[in-house]
Amino acid sequence: MGKDKVSIKDIARIVGVSPATISFVINGKGPERKIRTETINKVMDVVLKKGYRPNSFAQNLRKGSSRTIGFLVEDISRPFFSDVASVLERMMSEMDYTILIGNFGEKGEKISTAIDLLKSRCVDGYVIAALPSLKK
Repeated sequence: MGKDKVSIKDIARIVGVSPATISFVINGKGPERKIRTETINKVMDVVLKKGYRPNSFAQNLRKGSSRTIGFLVEDISRPFFSDVASVLERMMSEMDYTILIGNFGEKGEKISTAIDLLKSRCVDGYVIAALPSLKK
């Protein structure tokens, strides 16, 4: 298996316990579930050796939060929007949030698609930034 993507089921098969036991151990609930220290150590050893990484989408569903904010702008290449994105990213990073940035075009022609994409990513919220048109 090496460093290929490994699942909880894979670890359970290697260790010889149920996937639920693996989940309890990984989430720090082994002792409260009265899982033997020997089993906890064995699970954590396999987790480290196999490079297990939890599925962040599944975790977000369980927690009800993605720690992600969407930032929709007319055109990120404009200095105003890139400056705002930089400040927003710095502020959100301090609160352990990630920013997803999307362009929706000057006429807003892609805004529905951009919002649908953010919804599909289960973002916790979004900021929409647009400049008023200077053309009359």
